This record gives sequence, structure tokens and C-alpha cells, in this order.
Amino acid sequence: MNFPGLCKLTLTEQAICQAIEGTLNAARKDGEDYVRVTEIKREGYGYGDFVLTITRR
Repeated sequence: MNFPGLCKLTLTEQAICQAIEGTLNAARKDGEDYVRVTEIKREGYGYGDFVLTITRR
């Protein structure tokens, strides 16, 4: 792909959770449980680290 100049990608919270969930489940080893990413939020008031809520499926 060719992206000339600066590009901006905007994703919803749901899209980010699905992308992370897909990556984690694709990397799991035999016998490990599938996971579900249910929430992503930011610590603090709009700054700081992102926190994921992950559960087993």
C-alpha cells in the first residue's frame, strides 16, 4: 500500500478490542483458552496508560 503524507486512522473502541482479541487468540498455544477483550479504557483523565479488560471465553 502507498500512503502519501500523513494519514490518520480512527477506530472505535469496539474495533480496537476486536483487533487485540483476534491477535491474542491467533497467538494462543494448544490447550490455552480463547480470550475476549470486553473493554479498553484510559487511566487518568484522558492521558496515561490504556487498560484492557480480558476474560476467558
